[in-house]
Amino acid sequence: MKYVYKAIDFLIKPSKNFDSIKKYKLGEAFKFMLAISIVFAVLNGIIGTLFSNYIRATFGMTIPYSYELLPVMIISNIVSSYILIVVFFILWSLWQHLWAYVFGARKGIEQTIKSVFYGTSPLFLMGWIPVISIIFVIWSLALHVIGIKKLHGMNTARSALAVSIAVIISLILLLAFLISVIMMFGIDIPLAY
Repeated sequence: MKYVYKAIDFLIKPSKNFDSIKKYKLGEAFKFMLAISIVFAVLNGIIGTLFSNYIRATFGMTIPYSYELLPVMIISNIVSSYILIVVFFILWSLWQHLWAYVFGARKGIEQTIKSVFYGTSPLFLMGWIPVISIIFVIWSLALHVIGIKKLHGMNTARSALAVSIAVIISLILLLAFLISVIMMFGIDIPLAY
């Protein structure tokens, strides 16, 4: 429960809290991420499964035995969400550090990892809410900027550039991947009428 309160503190006073974690060991940040991502994984697993079943039922695409298998689907979504969250945020921390380093971060990868793990508090606490979760993604990215600024002693412009470039390049790579998958499987999407 202490990690939930810590995450809430980051929502309310991010600058003060980033100052307070400068001396924290990386292990403490990792425990924070492991604990608080359980909240997201559980809520996302439940809501995501129920929401996707509702959408399928609305459009008449029900899966046989989907209601009988609902608890199994929820548990499998929770477990897979948790694993993917942990792996994703470890990799994102490394990717973010590359760009933070390019823009002048010289206080070590540990500081970047802490800024990502603690800065993702809005997403971990409220990112499971369908449709408006993008707000919490943006909020988390803003906290990443504050975290890199505070923990690396950088100015706001450089830390904002580091986060922005990491996001933009990731989105370009994701778009390229999706286009290649669409082209590979021959999915016909009309681009113009």
